[in-house]
Amino acid sequence: MSRKLKPPPDWEKIEQNEWIKSRDEVAKEVRAKSPRVEEAAAKFAARFGYVVKSVLSKIGKDKMFAATFAKRPGSTGLHEKVAAKWIAELPEVSDFVSLPNGGKNSVKIDSDGNLRRGAGKEVPGKTLDFQWKSGGKTYYPMHKYTKERGGSQDNQFHEMRELMRRFQNCSDKNITLVVIVDGEYYQRNNRERLRELKGHQRDRPPISKALSIGELQAFLRAQSAA
Repeated sequence: MSRKLKPPPDWEKIEQNEWIKSRDEVAKEVRAKSPRVEEAAAKFAARFGYVVKSVLSKIGKDKMFAATFAKRPGSTGLHEKVAAKWIAELPEVSDFVSLPNGGKNSVKIDSDGNLRRGAGKEVPGKTLDFQWKSGGKTYYPMHKYTKERGGSQDNQFHEMRELMRRFQNCSDKNITLVVIVDGEYYQRNNRERLRELKGHQRDRPPISKALSIGELQAFLRAQSAA
């Protein structure tokens, strides 16, 4: 196995490429009479006093103008999909699964720190995103990419912090909780948030860890060697 670490996803470049794809889809949506684009064009026309037909025509001809009607990439689950592919391809990872966000195969951590499959609203918080095996242990991660500050982003942070607090009560030494956080909210503008999550880690089995995706491979190697 190569000891060289895999470089993390270039999130900014990935986002830009997705924005470009989304922009190029807008003209196709116009031709297909997409309700989403027609509604957006109607609102734009009403706001500035333009004719809807003229707005739609310009969208189809002007890529820069069409870009203003592009669907936000983050709304398509982009970051979770990229993270899943990146992790699944690590040589340290086997039996990788993307977990559903509901239903009998979804996974949550309950107030006693235990894994609960198929739990509904009776167990607070979000479901975990992935599952894999590495070094004889099973890992259960939650991944969040957060670029900007705001109320909903702060709520996500509080949910992850509470998740790590609940896991303090876990007694199953064969599982590891990993909270993977990426984006400017954690890596540039607000590093104290990541430090706060790290303050709720468990250093003895069952282990829990808060880190960026670029730190994950080294962590897995260290856990296998421990």
